[in-house]
Amino acid sequence: FRGEALAGICAMGDMTVCTRMAEESMASLLTYDRFGKLTSTAPAARETGTTVSVRELFRRLPVRHREFMRNAKAQVSATLRLVQAYSIAQPGIRFHVIAE
Repeated sequence: FRGEALAGICAMGDMTVCTRMAEESMASLLTYDRFGKLTSTAPAARETGTTVSVRELFRRLPVRHREFMRNAKAQVSATLRLVQAYSIAQPGIRFHVIAE
């Protein structure tokens, strides 16, 4: 991620990144604060790759959160279309989306 995108995502929710390169024996779980600063690093078990998780999206902005929840289905659909476009453009990368 570029710095601005990382900070923007962190400001909107609770973000973690779990990543492991092929030559590493263990993954790293990175936790960021709402300002985009790394707050903790912990060892983790996972296959090679990277998972970016954002939880409690817009929870810190009550008006934005209510609007998001009202239009959640449309927002998830728009996000899935964007991820599908990226997956077509990058067939060597696997995308997995979970919307809860």
